[in-house]
Amino acid sequence: MRLLLDTHVFIWWDSEPDKLSERALALCQDRENELLLSIVSLWEIQIKMQLGKIELKKRLPELIAVQQELNHLRLLSVNAPTSMNWVGCLLFMEILSTGCLSRRQEPNSSVL
Repeated sequence: MRLLLDTHVFIWWDSEPDKLSERALALCQDRENELLLSIVSLWEIQIKMQLGKIELKKRLPELIAVQQELNHLRLLSVNAPTSMNWVGCLLFMEILSTGCLSRRQEPNSSVL
């Protein structure tokens, strides 16, 4: 299965996996799944770091390199053809209103 990781899921998967729900963690750990990250998430991380809203445990280039090596993470560029291909991906996103991927609230069984 192809999984497009949300920005927070990507950060938590690397640094704080205990923040992910059991299902989200299992999906990330399953070597059969292809983990994808949009370059837009990297922009979001950079902006939030500059604003002091998040702090990473590793430098961003190191974080990406480690995930690419260990988990075969693939970065997706931003263009129309790539965006159209995302339709076939499971959008692996933190939905704050339901907390479906976060341990802070129990996952909603109808979501994801």
